[in-house]
Amino acid sequence: MANRHLQRSVGMQSLFEWGFFAMAKKKKVEEVIKRNIKEFAPGIEDGNFVEKLVAGTLKYRKNIDEMIEKCAPE
Repeated sequence: MANRHLQRSVGMQSLFEWGFFAMAKKKKVEEVIKRNIKEFAPGIEDGNFVEKLVAGTLKYRKNIDEMIEKCAPE
């Protein structure tokens, strides 16, 4: 699997896991990212792309949620 594709997958997995489980337990998203890189992508030497992807998604979370609500109101 290509490195960027793998990192996107890890980023999406981390966001899902954090939003579904870890956020309620007050875990930091960075902890989830580090563990997921170690578990799902041990060959990645630099996880900066994953961290930037997740940080950008969380930064624009409100805007993203609004767009999703318009497209999928139910």
